[in-house]
Amino acid sequence: MAQHTDLFLSTRHYTRQDYAALRCYCLNISFEKIASLYYSEDSPQITYGLERYLLDMRADLIERAIAHNPRLAHSLQHARQGGQITTAALTILRNAADIPAPVPQPGQPALFGRGGVN
Repeated sequence: MAQHTDLFLSTRHYTRQDYAALRCYCLNISFEKIASLYYSEDSPQITYGLERYLLDMRADLIERAIAHNPRLAHSLQHARQGGQITTAALTILRNAADIPAPVPQPGQPALFGRGGVN
């Protein structure tokens, strides 16, 4: 029996409001204030749960940045663990949204999980 092994996941796209909200989150502005500044009551971000949305957004952008440039892993390690995000790290994350997903190359090891176990 043949198995279909091609898996394509769509890349998330974020709005200017999402980036502004993430910046506010990084500056410890309350979720209530962020919601009132950038989103309507029926927006998907509010429906999904704003805190969860912003945490997932941060994690997604960190993973994109590290996948594109593994040398950024050290710089973003603190941010990845939920610590304060510096202005420089926030700029890296913002730029990560424009980076195309890396294309796996033949002979490249497969990484599983967050720990990078081969």
